[in-house]
Amino acid sequence: QAISEKWSADQIIIQLRQTPQYLAVFPENGLRKDNGFSFMPESQILAYRNEAKRLAGQYLGINVSNSEIANLIGHDNSLSELETKLATEARVQQYGPTVNALFMSELGYSLDPARLHDFFSNDVQTPELDRAMQTALNRGRPEAIGLGVRPQSESDQLYSMGLSPDQVFQNYQGVAAELPAAERWAAIENHINNSPAFPNTSDAMTNTPYGTLYRAIQLQDPKALAQLQQQMAAEVARFQAGGGPTRSSSGAAAGLLPEEQRVGV
Repeated sequence: QAISEKWSADQIIIQLRQTPQYLAVFPENGLRKDNGFSFMPESQILAYRNEAKRLAGQYLGINVSNSEIANLIGHDNSLSELETKLATEARVQQYGPTVNALFMSELGYSLDPARLHDFFSNDVQTPELDRAMQTALNRGRPEAIGLGVRPQSESDQLYSMGLSPDQVFQNYQGVAAELPAAERWAAIENHINNSPAFPNTSDAMTNTPYGTLYRAIQLQDPKALAQLQQQMAAEVARFQAGGGPTRSSSGAAAGLLPEEQRVGV
């Protein structure tokens, strides 16, 4: 019929694009039209699909359907936006269930871990994911070093200072390293026994060991730094005033040995 009526190639293509078969295979342009976006050639749609599937497999090892990808194209989401979403979720997942649960809680809904349909929706914006990820990392990663899940107020304070999640965690590692070992292990033991013994929100601004270290290392507070220096100087002075550890006749330090074990040393 097209040939007998001498349709041009462009006319044939226009008619083909209106058939139910075509619309079933390429629904993207109907969605784009409804959302006020321009027409996308089929070659670009096919290339977009291939790259979206590659990214989903690379970051999360999942397979996505053409219909899921059509929603991204229909809302004019770029491949870079999709990659940001997938990379964010991949990073959150690598830090384990605590960080992942905080991430989902921050977003306000749960993503299906097997499919992650919401990542292929225009409802989830990348700035929203970025903030949720930072909050989840700031609060959740310290649990791995014995500081428990940190309060929201601490996370908000550190976020407002412009610190990256990696810098925040590095600083928390410094805090944990300086806390007395016995205090850290007791906190972990209490946590295992469901006792809320981790430093809480108010501790960050008090003169507890955690509070002083938090203000000195995370906030670089001059008063807290000076307090730590004074404490260190006092400990050194007490040690030197005592003459150091008791030593044996051979010069070996024996002051930490029980009295009965010092005999003959």
